[in-house]
Amino acid sequence: MTQQKELTANVPVNGAALEALQIVAAWHKNGVEQINTLLEHAKNGVTLKMGTEDKPLDVELNEESAKGFRVGLLLALAQIGTLPFELQAPADDEPQDNQELEYEDD
Repeated sequence: MTQQKELTANVPVNGAALEALQIVAAWHKNGVEQINTLLEHAKNGVTLKMGTEDKPLDVELNEESAKGFRVGLLLALAQIGTLPFELQAPADDEPQDNQELEYEDD
């Protein structure tokens, strides 16, 4: 069994690095929300609209395929995981052009 270590550090970040981290955090949040929305609707009788405009593909979920779809979504959610950092607004006594980055290494 491996031991997990946790590292927490507050690192001031600004400029391009802050913008990149905000983009990654927004991308991650959006992905998690989309997967959770799909999980809510992955039920028997639901039709998935997939494909392209030129080649549409509708897949109606039955009980078994809905179950398999939910398993796949749960695996996707596990794969996307939790971001190893948090962006926090600076404290009142800190310069306003910095944000704090909290890093947790699991």
